[in-house]
Amino acid sequence: MAFVAIGMAFTHFFILPNAISSHFFISFLFVMFLLFGIEKIKEEQNKKLPNTYIVTAVILFIVLMTDLL
Repeated sequence: MAFVAIGMAFTHFFILPNAISSHFFISFLFVMFLLFGIEKIKEEQNKKLPNTYIVTAVILFIVLMTDLL
């Protein structure tokens, strides 16, 4: 996932600024934060950081849905 994010950022900033839609960035970040949150919930006893990932994913999902409507 990190390589995809770095590749998208490089493409966006240096090659073609309008080639990748902002909806794609938001959906990618939504999936990334959701998966990080699920992974951290499974491995950690401290639930503060995983809950922050999940809340961030929910906020990004809401932003994505309001942009698409």
